[in-house]
Amino acid sequence: MYRNIGSDENAWKFGESYKSAHNNMVSANLLTLLSEMQLDYSSDDFSRAIKRYFDHLKRETKTPDATKIRRRRNSRRHRLFNARNNLPKVGEDLALWSFANVDAMSDEETDDERRRKIFKRPAWRSCQFNTLVERIDEALGLKRVYSEDPPNRTFDFEKIPEEIMDLS
Repeated sequence: MYRNIGSDENAWKFGESYKSAHNNMVSANLLTLLSEMQLDYSSDDFSRAIKRYFDHLKRETKTPDATKIRRRRNSRRHRLFNARNNLPKVGEDLALWSFANVDAMSDEETDDERRRKIFKRPAWRSCQFNTLVERIDEALGLKRVYSEDPPNRTFDFEKIPEEIMDLS
């Protein structure tokens, strides 16, 4: 039924929230069509089914491999941040680290040919912050060799404090 309701303006926009004005309008149109069929289901039942169908179609639009890779990288950055965050810091190190967050952690990728880990340091991180991260990693016993290639990840710079950035 959803696929047969007509033009693009009647189609959900999966880049938007289910509750966006456009998607609300599409869902309301579907609810009206289903209600007019006089089936033995309540409006709430239809609403839940429509929401589940929206979620299903939204998941289909994403490539499973990309989603899986993104989750793995995010999970790794969270673990790395937590390990680095748990190490005691004092003075200037503590002041600088107070601006750190998960988004400031480097990426780890796998080299397909040799199955080895490649670490990619964000190019926008300041030298001072990189030095701090290296000292923390040394204290944790982490040995990293960073690639000169930039990370593949796109960064949301609104989530990253200016105090640890060097955009020059």
